[in-house]
Amino acid sequence: MKNCKYFLIIYLIILGFLIIISSFPMGNSKTLNVSLTGESNYSSIQKAINASNPGDMILINKGIYKENIFINRTIILIGNNSNDSIIVGNNQNSVIVVFADNVVISNLTIENRKQGSNCNGISIQGNNCIIRNNIVINNSWSGINTEGPCINCTFENNTLKNNGYGFFFDKLSSNINFIFNNIIDNNFDGIYLDDTNISIIKNNIIKNCGDDGIGLSNTNDIIIKNNLIENSSENGIYMYSKKTKIFNNYLLSSKDTGIFLRNSYDSNIYSNYLSNNKNGIKLTYKSSENNIYDNNFNENTNGIYISSDSGNNEFSNNVFSDNNKDIFKEENKSPGFEIILFFILLVFIFLLIKIKKC
Repeated sequence: MKNCKYFLIIYLIILGFLIIISSFPMGNSKTLNVSLTGESNYSSIQKAINASNPGDMILINKGIYKENIFINRTIILIGNNSNDSIIVGNNQNSVIVVFADNVVISNLTIENRKQGSNCNGISIQGNNCIIRNNIVINNSWSGINTEGPCINCTFENNTLKNNGYGFFFDKLSSNINFIFNNIIDNNFDGIYLDDTNISIIKNNIIKNCGDDGIGLSNTNDIIIKNNLIENSSENGIYMYSKKTKIFNNYLLSSKDTGIFLRNSYDSNIYSNYLSNNKNGIKLTYKSSENNIYDNNFNENTNGIYISSDSGNNEFSNNVFSDNNKDIFKEENKSPGFEIILFFILLVFIFLLIKIKKC
């Protein structure tokens, strides 16, 4: 009986191993070439994808390809050069939709030249994907967004310009993602994460945003480090989050605030340089239990702005220079005086009426 159990366990282990191995591309992967000049077997990217097998590479030669792409298998989609391998969408939804795991997209320009209401450059519902070395421009909703589960994906060395949002992640299952070394210019929000957890944003240049450089809403355990964020029309970083780490960033020339905390708590903000903002750091709406230390505040209207309802925060070893006010604490606004004044006014009106009747 014991031997039977041992054989069953060994059998299940071997079966599980075979299932895992079978999920990876085998060594017989091939390269499919796409060209508009007739030099390749395919003139359409989608036709090449449809003819591919998991693990194949699709090489897109120089040209402007006017089509929308749907990827439903593990492939490598790579352009000849991001400046001359160009995919232009038909102004309907996303130029490229990824609905598979382990997809790589690289060396392409991806754009919607005619703007619709909800156009995206790349939409992803897949895990372990890599999006690198692309130019993603002129998409009305977002350059890159998630449409469903997106776990352990890497977005690096891309240029995102003139989109609604640069990156837009808004699914609970969009976790453990990495946004590295991107140039994000002239978008509404540079990076917006909603209901997203355990992700790293580092070494990006984010500038000229119409709203916030980075927006966090209902997020946990986000790390933001080594970024340059400048010229945001609202805030460099907007936080409605918890357990966030923000360090070694340059936050410059935001019209409102370098780092804006709204009902945010249990976060560490340290070793940042904040200059030429209206407020360097602003804590509002009951933001508490945050540790803010070793930051450098230079030439801001207010170095740190603390609203009357935000308490229990720790401040230490911050350096202030040439701010109009280093720390501004909003006064508590007690309703008592206003209530008394209101009743006095009522009594006064009542007396006037009585006098007139007399």
